[in-house]
Parts: sequence; C-alpha cells; structure tokens
Amino acid sequence: MSISRQPLIMLTVIFLLMLPLLPVHAAEADSVLNVSIDNEQVEYQASTVKSLVFLSAEDVTASLGGTLEYDATKKSLTITYKETKATLDLGSSTIVVNGEKMSLDAAPMLLEEVVVIPAKAVPIIWGVSIGWNEEDLSIRTDGEEVIMPDVSKVVVEKATLLVNEKETNVSYISIPADAKLKADVVVAQNCIGKVETLEKLAERSYAEAAINGNYFQSYDPSKAMEPYGLIVKKGALLHAENTGGTIAFFNDGSIKVGVAKSVIKADLNGTKADIAMLNHTPAKDGSQIVLFNNFHGDEMGFAYGTNVVVQKGVVTAIEQNTNTAIPEDGYVLNFTGSQEELAEKLAKDNLISYQVSYVNGANEKLDWSEVHTAIGAGPILLSAGETAIDPEREGFVDLTGFGLATARSAIGYTAENNLILVAGVKCTLTELAVIMSQLGAVDALALDSGSVSGSYVKGEYLATPGKEISTALIFR
Repeated sequence: MSISRQPLIMLTVIFLLMLPLLPVHAAEADSVLNVSIDNEQVEYQASTVKSLVFLSAEDVTASLGGTLEYDATKKSLTITYKETKATLDLGSSTIVVNGEKMSLDAAPMLLEEVVVIPAKAVPIIWGVSIGWNEEDLSIRTDGEEVIMPDVSKVVVEKATLLVNEKETNVSYISIPADAKLKADVVVAQNCIGKVETLEKLAERSYAEAAINGNYFQSYDPSKAMEPYGLIVKKGALLHAENTGGTIAFFNDGSIKVGVAKSVIKADLNGTKADIAMLNHTPAKDGSQIVLFNNFHGDEMGFAYGTNVVVQKGVVTAIEQNTNTAIPEDGYVLNFTGSQEELAEKLAKDNLISYQVSYVNGANEKLDWSEVHTAIGAGPILLSAGETAIDPEREGFVDLTGFGLATARSAIGYTAENNLILVAGVKCTLTELAVIMSQLGAVDALALDSGSVSGSYVKGEYLATPGKEISTALIFR
C-alpha cells in the first residue's frame, strides 16, 4: 500500500517466515476508516472489527518511522522507534515496552491476511496522539489531544401522519445515506430453518439498526421454519424461493426495490436442467430440482425424492428417500416427481455444475454482479413515488392477510437514498404504502408482518416483536 507521507525514519521490515505459514485465520473488517496524519490524508489500512480499531503494522511503521521485525514462527512482531522497543504477539493483548508489560484493548491479528495492531498501541510506541470516530482516524505527531466529531449514523424519528383521515403516530428509524452504513442479512443461528430473537440477531452482528426480514414458515410445527424469497449475503445467493419483491443493496451505495428472481441453470453431465430453489424444502408431491448446501445445515431434513451428492463438481453418491447428509465441500441436488428421471441417468463420478443469474418480473436479465446484500419479502409498496401494490404479480397465492390491519414492517428509501425502517405499526398494506410515502420514501417494500414485526436500534427495541424470527436485515 502506498503512503503519501515521507517516513520520519527509514523503515526496515523483516519477515522471518512467509505469512501464509501462520496457523491463524484472517479476520474480516466491519468497516474501513479514512486516516490522516497532522491533517494530511494518507493511504492506510485502518479498519474496525467488532467496534475495535486496527491499523496495518507495516503502514504505521512506514509512516511514523522505525523498524518492524516479524517472526512468523513465534507469531510475534517487534517494533523499534528511537528509544522504544515494543514486542507484540498475535492473539495476545499484552504489549511489552522496553521490558515492561502493558495491556491493550485487543490483540494484534491477521486482518484479511495483513498483520494489524490495535490503534491504542500506536501512542504507546510512537508517542503520538490518536482519535477516531465511525468514519475517520486522525493522528497528531505533536502529541496534542485529538478531538473527533460524533458521526450521526442512525436517527429515531417520530411523526404524526394522516392516514385515511385518521391520525397515526409512527416511530421509525432513519439512516442517512452519508452515514455509509452497510446492509447485511443475518440468519437465525446461521442456518436456514432456525429462529432467534431480533435482539440477539442485532447484538451478535454489531448492528446499529435492525428490522425483521423475510417471511417464513412458522405455523406448522411439522415443517421446517424456512424463509421465503431471496437471501443474498456478501454477494452470494444463500436461499432462493422466488415469491415476493426484493430490496437489493449495491457496492456503489445504490439501492433498488423490485421483482427479482433467481435463475439457476445446471449442467448434469451434459444435460441442461433448471434448479427451482436453493436451500428450501420442496413439496413431497412436487416435481422439481432443489439444491441444498451447508447453509441449510448438516442434512436435508426430509427423506423423499432422489438425492445426488456432489463434491468438488463430481457425483459421489446417489440416494433415494433418505435424509442425506450435506457435505462440507459440496452440495446435494434433490429430484422429485418427473425430475427424478434426470437423476436416474446420473452415476458416480459424473460431472455436475451450475450457474446463478437473476431476472426481473418480465424475465429480463438483471445485472446483480455488484449486489452485496438482498432480501425478499413484499409486496412492493411504492415504486418511483407511486403506489405499486400487486401481490399476485409477485407470486403470492394467499392474499387474505394483506387487507387486515396488523402490525407491519417496511423498508424504503428517499430520492437521496436515505433509508426509512418502519415496524410495529398496526395498519393494512395499503395504509402502509401511504405511511411510507408520507415519510418521504419513493420506493418501499413490505417485510414480514404480524407478531414478528419489530425493529432494534442503538441497543434496544423500538418496536418489539412477539416471537422469534428467521432473518433480520441489519445495518452496521
């Protein structure tokens, strides 16, 4: 990484062993900070991980001066600057400075394959002052105190609206576009078909704000509590059942609400086939091909149809009417009804592959290559500022609940891409569209409703759901 500041002292970096030999798993950053030294911007790797701030040991040493020695065998780094010699060990929050042990708030580690140190080690080693907020980190080499302004990320708003000539009080979450919070889908117990409280989902994902997500099966205890609609997380499709509308979040910060369907095309040893769903239990009397991977759990959870086990692109087993185990390094294709004829043509060591794409309601291809998060629910409430409720177009079959007044959730965004999260408001679907419009949304999507409707912000419920949920849409 280049640095736009001349080092104060020549940097020497000594790697005694190559980094990949370390038996340490690299962490992932929650967010990246802008860094300045004496008000001059520098190209640093500075990131937050679980609310703690870390900086690249190499970047800091190159910019502030000194030498850095890294021993991959001992997982230890030694930084020498003027009269200060500091030793830090990966995984230990103790720093030894000139022979004296001191405690830090975190341990050095590998962050996306780069050795990073906690920000609080920087003043100890280099004698500088340092400060940061959710977006920026500032270093002053003169040691003067750094005072960083607060960054307003999430705002709880209250409004009294006129809906059907009746005053309706709404408390909602507003997330400004310039807050630069990133959306993510959190799945209960990290496994399709489970449930968890919204509070736990928000807390364990370090969310600034959260709202209940997909519809899910919660009324028949004999069936899996699986979600409906799409789930895209970190750009990967994790669940596909093409009912409802979606909200998609792109890497460039743009957001889109609309009808989006997954298209999964398989090559079964030279035979082309369509995969109907991903990680969603098919009807026993249906006729489909469904793909199950580890995100569904360790096993299928049902015992009907023909199961083709695929590992590293090769068929390794074929089982019938069995609750098949899902391999860690592969997936299982479940064939039911007339589709079982395709499975009968397969044998061990046959080659299997598949590709995922997306289309809109008119079956026109969508470019979702830059989508990092998407969640399906619906129906769509608003499109380009106009009411756009059409549940039949989105594949909903049972429409009885949409006309009832019940606790409802929705997400929408303004023309400026400011997000609006509403939950726990008792209203009909049409009234929910009016509420979202009056709050300033130009596009909006209904989320699951009733006893699961809830929102969580800044460590507490704004709207408390009555039961556990399958998924949450969170922002951090």
